[in-house]
Amino acid sequence: MGHRRRLLCALAGTLASGMPGHAQAGADARLPRVALLFNSLSPEDMAGPEPADASVRAFVHGLRDLGMVDGRDVVIVRRSAVGRLERLPELVRELLHEGVDLIVAPGAAAVAAAEATGQVPIVAMVDDPGTLVASLARPGGNVTAVSVEAAGLLDGKRLQLLKEMAPAVSRVALITDSVAAKDRRTSVEFERAARALGLDMVWAVVDSPAQFEAAFEIVLRARANAIAVADTSPNVLQRRRIAAFAIDHRLPSVYPYREFVDAGGLMSYGSGWPDLCRRAAAYTAKILRGARPSELPVDQATRYELVINLKTARAIGLAPPASIRLRVDEVIE
Repeated sequence: MGHRRRLLCALAGTLASGMPGHAQAGADARLPRVALLFNSLSPEDMAGPEPADASVRAFVHGLRDLGMVDGRDVVIVRRSAVGRLERLPELVRELLHEGVDLIVAPGAAAVAAAEATGQVPIVAMVDDPGTLVASLARPGGNVTAVSVEAAGLLDGKRLQLLKEMAPAVSRVALITDSVAAKDRRTSVEFERAARALGLDMVWAVVDSPAQFEAAFEIVLRARANAIAVADTSPNVLQRRRIAAFAIDHRLPSVYPYREFVDAGGLMSYGSGWPDLCRRAAAYTAKILRGARPSELPVDQATRYELVINLKTARAIGLAPPASIRLRVDEVIE
């Protein structure tokens, strides 16, 4: 209750003093501080009132649309592990030492935050929030979430779309990390989806940029004729490298969201990070205005987009069939 009262008082003080000409230094002392902690982004892409990264920009704009302007009504403290996930606990400790009032974080960063504090509110952006909350309807504790999907539920759909795009595909290599590979629920769902489509599976595990060449060798030695790419920090950082490899070897590929397709990947199916961050901004605003994370039900995605890179399709000798053309939401030329 004390933490909630402090947030409300801070916001009330901001509204009372938020007039033109108010000194920034004085305002900052009374503004709620929201930590935006990412796994993979560069600090440059996260910076400024109009961040280069579309996801961070969506979060900043989402708060702004709800009447919370960075630097006027709230301070957004931006941090990233830049792909070095082992740094996340240290970054969380630094943020807590700085006295942030709320933490917004995806995946591994959200887990690190939840392990470090049971008091500071956390808005997690995750595929499967089950390990972070007591239930989807009443999360309990200090964590709520906006989710993309329950683990594995979209894997089958992505593989189905890949098979429709390239009917000759018979063996798919999944490029993922060791955490996902060891998650029995995720691996079982993916393998079940592959068997239902008559596909053989190959696992290529990558935990750092230095391991990609070895992973690519696994794909080629196994004679995989398509790749599926998981939403992991190394894959996000190296998405252009993965797309180039797939094009060079004429491998149809499927990804979790459109940022991969923007980087040259063939196709994606998912809700997208900008949408996830806008929803996280809405929950951030609710908490800053007094809502308790324990009582905010997990906000689950209800709309998924199919995005295709037509230039990449041509480069690897594919033409989207009618079944794909009828469902596609966006085509990148």
